[in-house]
Amino acid sequence: MGLRADRPRLGDAGAPLGRRLGPRPHPGAACRVDPVGGARAGGPCRRIDLEGFAPRVLGLDAEGRLLTVGREGAAWELRRWTGSEFVRLAGALPEVGWGEAPSLAVVGREAWAATATDGVLAVGLETGASRLLVPTPGDPTTLPAFRVRALLVDRQGAAWAGTARGLALWR
Repeated sequence: MGLRADRPRLGDAGAPLGRRLGPRPHPGAACRVDPVGGARAGGPCRRIDLEGFAPRVLGLDAEGRLLTVGREGAAWELRRWTGSEFVRLAGALPEVGWGEAPSLAVVGREAWAATATDGVLAVGLETGASRLLVPTPGDPTTLPAFRVRALLVDRQGAAWAGTARGLALWR
């Protein structure tokens, strides 16, 4: 389903696609969620300047603080939001295929990020050390597939991974 002809497309006002149109909202201003005329956020919005850091996946740690894996130039990093800034927890993470809608979950003392081509990227929250959880043919205790579409930690602390070939469960 395409855009209706009477609705402006982002960039129609003469600005290139991806460029902001109009002034930035100030804290307390309502942010428009959909530039084509869709839903609006109900409360105040604050844009956060990340100075070159581009978040790719978001999640929450055990205390409810925001975690993100993103790119700073050519390097992938894990960062935690303190309430006023993002603090780098780990840098120089391996290059992985993220896919369209990655997810992030905290499992024990690691942040696990789903990837489209490389299994699960696990990063130590305290050490910054990274490892990949990947399928091993013939081993039923590993991921069923490299393509991981979703991650979730349930109330009992069990980690679930939804893959292209079924679920994996760690207790």
